[in-house]
Amino acid sequence: RTVAEGTIPLISAVGHETDTTLIDFVSDRRAPTPTAAAEMATPVLAELKALVSDLGARMHRCGGRVVDERRTRIAHADRALKRVPDLVELATQRFGIVSGRLGASLARNQAAHQHDLTRIAGRLTPLLLQRPQAAQKERLEGVSARLAAALGRNVAAHQRDLAQIGPRLSPVLLQRPLTAQADRLQALALRLAPAVERKLDRLADRLDATAKVHRSLDPDGPLRRGFARVMRADGSLVRAGAALASGEGVSIKFGDEVTRQAVIDGPAGASAGPITSQSPPKPARPKPKPDGPPQGDLF
Repeated sequence: RTVAEGTIPLISAVGHETDTTLIDFVSDRRAPTPTAAAEMATPVLAELKALVSDLGARMHRCGGRVVDERRTRIAHADRALKRVPDLVELATQRFGIVSGRLGASLARNQAAHQHDLTRIAGRLTPLLLQRPQAAQKERLEGVSARLAAALGRNVAAHQRDLAQIGPRLSPVLLQRPLTAQADRLQALALRLAPAVERKLDRLADRLDATAKVHRSLDPDGPLRRGFARVMRADGSLVRAGAALASGEGVSIKFGDEVTRQAVIDGPAGASAGPITSQSPPKPARPKPKPDGPPQGDLF
């Protein structure tokens, strides 16, 4: 594995072994002995010089052949350039021959066209030109006559259809759809009133349920049942008597909407002191019947 992963060329030369080892399969070359491996790795200087000399001689011979080939091509091109006047003379002769034949060809072509024109001119008479127009006029007159007859038949057919349909278009027939629509509208009106009443009943039930929830969650509800709400001077609610300090002022609100001021005196949780009223007393109102279960002691 080390030899296979190596990057340096390696020659396997275990030496005088008849069997093939694993290193022989992964090495770059295999030699029977270390001496043979040294000979492979170290070529003979004389052989290298001979090889270089042979390559140099081959290069000179190839260069000479390329130069000879280019010289031969230049000589051929030089011989071809010397014959340019002969080539131009040949083209001039061909042009002269074609020019001499062109005049006669144009004359023959003109004579042929003139003969064809003379032969056709006899048939180009005004009567020949007017013949297609007369045929088109006859076709137009025939189509006009047929069109008038077709329009008459169409009008007669529509009049017969109108005469057949007219008796059936009576006021009773026209009022029949209106009567059907009126019956449908009356039926819908009869169904609408009970539906509206049922809808109003459902909405009233929902309103009563919402009112009951509102009354059960009203914070003044317990006050009307005999409880009172104690608040500090900053408006926060007092939830436990132990949270009050001696000398702290509180506001006590009762169910008759009368708020009184008090000063806590003595141990925590005991209240004493002057009590003053902030609003005039009002006559007691009858206590409403609670709608839901009691809320319990808010303190």
